[in-house]
Amino acid sequence: MIEKTVIVGVADYCRNFPQRPKKSIPRENLYEHVNSSFQEASRIVLLEGGELSGKTEFLAGYMDRNPENSIGVFLTPGDAYFYTPEYLRLVISEQIHWLLEKSQSNFDLVDQSMFQKLILRLQKNRKKNIDNIRC
Repeated sequence: MIEKTVIVGVADYCRNFPQRPKKSIPRENLYEHVNSSFQEASRIVLLEGGELSGKTEFLAGYMDRNPENSIGVFLTPGDAYFYTPEYLRLVISEQIHWLLEKSQSNFDLVDQSMFQKLILRLQKNRKKNIDNIRC
């Protein structure tokens, strides 16, 4: 019997992670380019493009390929709540918690003070033993 290993990563704790497509466009050269950008002292990579250009699928794929060191927020038009600072803090904090603790958080709300503490813990932890947390 062949056992399938399932890797749990930060994408599993990203509450607005998009549904994975059945088929996808190979983009290995772009993933390698983003990785090399991080190695050249960049901490954040911004991706822009027109509607339906594949940005969401690309970023979701990147998070799947980097389950131990990436954080993502996927914004979709519609409900204004998804654009509030409170929601963004919550989504990012849940992922940071997973990176630090390897367990699901129980956050209902993350205020600015708590968010800053999580960011500082992540920075401190990264300096010790995590290479290239990617946002």
